[in-house]
Amino acid sequence: MEHQVQVIKQEDKPAFAVLSWDDYQRLLTLAGISAPQSSQQSVPVKAAISSETLRAIRESKGLSVATLAREAGISPSYYEMIEDGRRLASEANRRAIARGLQCSVDDIIFSETT
Repeated sequence: MEHQVQVIKQEDKPAFAVLSWDDYQRLLTLAGISAPQSSQQSVPVKAAISSETLRAIRESKGLSVATLAREAGISPSYYEMIEDGRRLASEANRRAIARGLQCSVDDIIFSETT
């Protein structure tokens, strides 16, 4: 059985690991932690993505600001403002950025840090 883990780096150091739900459940079991019961309703938890994390995701995919902005159909300067948290992206831009990052828009929430 192959385990797929995505490592997201910040400043060239591993910062986050993303793994499948099944692998997560196996790790909980191995650690002796009770896994959520299937009868319990699971509520997805999302955290506002920081500018460093959005940048780290983009960089981990080997994309420049200009390339991702072009993929999203927005100007590089506007994308930089979104990435830096100075602007909120519209829903359409969020979808386009997520598509350029090859992830679901539901996987990320953009934050404004003004």
